[in-house]
Amino acid sequence: MQSKSGKTIRLDLAVPDDAQFIHSLRVDPTYNTHLSHVTGGVASQAEWLKNYKLREAQGHEFYFVIRRIDNNVPIGTVRLYDFQPERASFSWGSWILNKDKTPKAAIESALLVYAVGFEELGFKSCHFEVRKENGGVIKFHERLGAQKVREDADNDYFVMTPAVYKSFLEKNSHFISVVKKMIPFLDLKSINAQYADELKAACSRVIDSGWYIQGNELKTFESAFAQYCGTEYSLGVANGLDALTLVLSAWKVLGKIQDGDEVIVPANTYIASILAISANGLVPVLVEPDLETYNLDVTLIEKAITPRTRAILPVHLYGRLVDMPALMTLAKRHDLLVLEDCAQSHGAHIDGTKAGNWGDAAGFSFYPGKNLGALGDAGAITTNDPILAETVLALRNYGSHEKYRNLYQGVNSRLDEIQAAVLSVKLNYLDKETQRRCEIAERYVAEIKNPLLVLPQVPEQGQHAWHLFVIRSAHRSEFQQYLQTQGVQTLIHYPIPPHKQQAYKELSELSLPVSELIHDQVVSLPMGPTLTDEQVTAVISACNTFAVRD
Repeated sequence: MQSKSGKTIRLDLAVPDDAQFIHSLRVDPTYNTHLSHVTGGVASQAEWLKNYKLREAQGHEFYFVIRRIDNNVPIGTVRLYDFQPERASFSWGSWILNKDKTPKAAIESALLVYAVGFEELGFKSCHFEVRKENGGVIKFHERLGAQKVREDADNDYFVMTPAVYKSFLEKNSHFISVVKKMIPFLDLKSINAQYADELKAACSRVIDSGWYIQGNELKTFESAFAQYCGTEYSLGVANGLDALTLVLSAWKVLGKIQDGDEVIVPANTYIASILAISANGLVPVLVEPDLETYNLDVTLIEKAITPRTRAILPVHLYGRLVDMPALMTLAKRHDLLVLEDCAQSHGAHIDGTKAGNWGDAAGFSFYPGKNLGALGDAGAITTNDPILAETVLALRNYGSHEKYRNLYQGVNSRLDEIQAAVLSVKLNYLDKETQRRCEIAERYVAEIKNPLLVLPQVPEQGQHAWHLFVIRSAHRSEFQQYLQTQGVQTLIHYPIPPHKQQAYKELSELSLPVSELIHDQVVSLPMGPTLTDEQVTAVISACNTFAVRD
């Protein structure tokens, strides 16, 4: 569930930080006449919100703070609750609008509630009650077409249906633009729906087999993925971070690196790349990226090499391969190991050599949002080194090369049979989906023309898998807010560079201005294989109409 935007207001899911505002509304006699009695203070309200977030996570209810779009000021609340699956019905209430509301906030927020309930959640009816003395609200609902079905001494009871809601919109065309169906950043449901029958069959096959760990499904996927990447070996593990961590652990076991050795890694990356280094008692050496590609600047690596340097960990960020021919030449000259972080670059290649087949080893993530995504956490290691592969095989399984015999102090990091079966299905469609991503990226680059936005550089065909389409803007906050009003969801990858994270406070004094600039300005536009041409056009239009107020 994401924020929902109307013409002048939007609905944001409530969080504990909203406790002060919500409490102020509920204790104000101007607004709380028809609400349940409030007990406790702001701390109590915050605790209620924490518990509510658990119910929200289970899909049992949704509580929104209503905000103005023009200045982001909170102006009210509304809540969807009492979900009744047997009736396919929901209720709504806790509807408060304060003095700062926009002229059409009431109608917009009501329509957004029905859009969420009927269009997004799929309910077939809405039931609610209004206190009898609240005549203005009763008239409001009747104007929208809600039908009173019964009453008692205190309340009138109403029902609203999708047909009545849609009829109201058709008869009041000036409100149609109010409710915009959000273009999602990534629609995982629609991606997996394409192959739902195959995925369900794969899961059923595993369930019926009675074998759920390290069986034939894993062997089948490992073989297929190795063939896809062009490597001799592919080893399934629990997740992408484990993939990187286990390779470094194996190199330690094999005596190729030792505690205190240095690993060169890009400063502009997700923190997992660095966590894998630290977890092995190694020292991350952060090197600035190329501002044109956002990837590790190979020309700066040599200056970072010291007598303790043993490896380079290039990250193919956003789906674009690092300049691997140049990097491998440098690594061989200095006798350095190379571990590729391929979490975002499945299928990308340079002159036919794919991500995962350039270095001595590579780590892949199959997190659900990746180009090749599982239905849970999953990862893999690729390599052409038989000794490394044999070592990782043991390390991922408690350090055991055969049952109850342990060569090493290993871990439990195994890709289970259901995820392997799911990945085998989706691997068949990876190239097709990557091609669609490339088509979308080509349109974005060709048709977004706004001097306030810096578009990514487009490399040679195949070098970019377009996991993300990342642009930069010196007006990022205003840009994101504007796209939200236009029904376009965006994300930031990533808002805080690793050296500024509390986890790495010892690195906070490093001077890394390029990385910091990138983290301050980047915005990711919607990107996924199921985006329609119409949605892509809408994203482009929203980008081109963005302007900064004088």
